[in-house]
Amino acid sequence: MLYAVFNRMRIMLFSVLVFNSALLLGQGNNYFAGTDAGLSNTFGAFNTFVGSFSGYNNTMGSSNSFYGSASGFYNSSGVGNIAIGDGSGPTISNGNQNYRLYIDVNNSLPVGNDIPLIYGEFDNDFVRINGTFEVTAGLSNPSSRRIKNHFVSLDASSILAKLASMDIQQWTYKHRTDEKHIGPVAEDFYELFELGEDNTKISTIDADGVMMLSIQALKKENDEMKSEINLLKIENEEFKTKLAEIEILLIKDHSKN
Repeated sequence: MLYAVFNRMRIMLFSVLVFNSALLLGQGNNYFAGTDAGLSNTFGAFNTFVGSFSGYNNTMGSSNSFYGSASGFYNSSGVGNIAIGDGSGPTISNGNQNYRLYIDVNNSLPVGNDIPLIYGEFDNDFVRINGTFEVTAGLSNPSSRRIKNHFVSLDASSILAKLASMDIQQWTYKHRTDEKHIGPVAEDFYELFELGEDNTKISTIDADGVMMLSIQALKKENDEMKSEINLLKIENEEFKTKLAEIEILLIKDHSKN
């Protein structure tokens, strides 16, 4: 009885898949699900394309995973790429990249977006979020002494002087013109401090470190000023005391005359 029910369900499912051209199993351990998914594939192997027209132009690319209608549409020979979302993946001009991540939804034509919501490079351990990233429970950077080396002591006052000389303005990103920010440009920051990977971005770790050292320098200057003020107060009290003594002597001298 159970076998008959299972067999009937299997036949019905197979019929639906075939009718909708939803399942195409090709050579090379590929799995293609969706109308014309992987249609151009010839030598590509170990690919998973799910969604109508997903991986449509793939011919030789292998080990790619595309999920969503027309996802990875322009990939032809790229290897190890992941695209998630309808129309996600590279544009036609970047269709042969390897080990890339695209998470996006692009329902306009042509499909593909080289600046998706989330972009990654598996071979470089790199992820970029092209949008606002909100964290409700705090954002942490690994910072344990156990994972660091090459420690160098720095002159906090020198860091403060560099920070004070840096040009800081209000600006907007070119693709987000309604969202205002305040800060330096990465080129200036790198020129002054030579921190981070290159002069195109500013790491929050480095920015925080510069601010902390600058605060320490300001604290030291403030403490020194307080100490000087306290000395001046003491000297002023001594001067007032001596002045009072002189006034008393003058009064006595005047009364004698």
